[in-house]
Amino acid sequence: MGVTLDRIRVLHVDDDPELADLAAIYLERENDCFDVETTTDPLADVDRLVDCVDCLVSDYDMPGRNGIELLEAVRERHPELPFVLYTGKGSEEIAGDAITAGVTEYLQKERGTGQYAVLANRIKNAVKQYRSQRELEESQKRLSLFIEQSPLGVLEYDDEFEIVGLNDAGEEILGYTEAELRGETWEEIVSDTSYENVDEVTSALAAAEGGYHSIDENVRKDGSHIVCEWHNRIVTDDDGEVVAVFSQFQDVTERERRKERLERTTARLEALFENSPDMINVHDAEGRIIDPNSRLATATGYSQAELAEMSVWELDRSMDPAEAKRLWNEMDVGDRHRLGGVYHRRDGSTFPVEIHVRRLNLDGEDRFVVISRDVSERVVRETELERTNTLLSTLFETLPVGILAEDESRSVLAVNGRLFELFDLPGTPEEVVGADCERMAEEVSGTFVDPEGFVRRTNEVVATDETVHDEEWALRDGGTLARSHESISLPGGEGHLWMYEEVDE
Repeated sequence: MGVTLDRIRVLHVDDDPELADLAAIYLERENDCFDVETTTDPLADVDRLVDCVDCLVSDYDMPGRNGIELLEAVRERHPELPFVLYTGKGSEEIAGDAITAGVTEYLQKERGTGQYAVLANRIKNAVKQYRSQRELEESQKRLSLFIEQSPLGVLEYDDEFEIVGLNDAGEEILGYTEAELRGETWEEIVSDTSYENVDEVTSALAAAEGGYHSIDENVRKDGSHIVCEWHNRIVTDDDGEVVAVFSQFQDVTERERRKERLERTTARLEALFENSPDMINVHDAEGRIIDPNSRLATATGYSQAELAEMSVWELDRSMDPAEAKRLWNEMDVGDRHRLGGVYHRRDGSTFPVEIHVRRLNLDGEDRFVVISRDVSERVVRETELERTNTLLSTLFETLPVGILAEDESRSVLAVNGRLFELFDLPGTPEEVVGADCERMAEEVSGTFVDPEGFVRRTNEVVATDETVHDEEWALRDGGTLARSHESISLPGGEGHLWMYEEVDE
């Protein structure tokens, strides 16, 4: 960025007021950006003389304080302010003293007006250089403050990619002090697995202007590995040569782990969605089907593309649109609702379904996930199951042990109140008739000290029709349950009878 001069404020000190005024007139003619003031008092207070001045021009031979003495006084308080010694008495000795005292320019007065063009040019160049230096110093100060106060780590390399600086945040992230890393290369803080990636980054930075972003595995001083996100930028001179490289970085280890977990979860959900044995669709608040899975397409005879152009009440004609919308509007995000319905196949036939609806908010949009299951066989069995359950329930409710009976397909036939008490189950025994026993076992497994072992053992007993007597299972609350199992014969197939009772300590 170039320096714009705008106005240049000049103070001309000369004990001859006519010469001072003449110089002011010609300087302002030479350059209309000059504002020249004059004074004949070289003994005036230095701070008052240079207040709001960009350059001071002084004669040498003056009463009370000569130009060199004035220069020395100015340099004590203002070491960088442009000072031009403009004198009619010149000698090598005076010039040497002026240079020693830190004069910016030394110029002898001459005859004619041409000397003022030279003086104006010297003043302009001196002020431009002065302002450039001040801007550079201010820029360096701002950069230093930015680096030190940045919440991100900041690492500085030289043109050989050796570390020359590290801020406090960077020290905290990497565990090193700036002194410990100064003179080292990036290899000191990069794990072997990221060497190739970082080498490519440094090569790209050395060859081109601009920035480069990367995520790498880094090694802290204590040897632990972290993942950092890096934003690298080179600084070049006017010739395009690299003079420094700044790297801002932050520890994103947890973020990357969450990202990996999310990606794995998303992949599992996508696989579950497409390969689920249940029919699934996602619809909006207007009932338009947005995303049906392949199982729904197979069960109904429609293609997934056809289903995506339908509304939910075209699929389930037993549904009243107004009532459905009312139900959806009353649901909060995360709420679930269970209901029954009748799906229409493409060929015109129908089948009963059990529907579970859950309201979600996806990217700011209301969406409803519908999981449904064909319950045709369940409906056919309901009458027989109802009768069986009535008979069993009378017996079950009189026993002091928890009882659960399931059929060959592992649907609940009957369960007594004592089982509900033992497992603190919600609802009533009647409400779980027809439920999936595998899912029910998973739901109550958290009651036990070894939930996975409980589910695994339950499945093993069912698969082998093993007879079990008083098999003990430790509970999380410190108690113990004894479980027994018998295979039973039912109309139309086999079943399982489970009994649970508390073990007295």
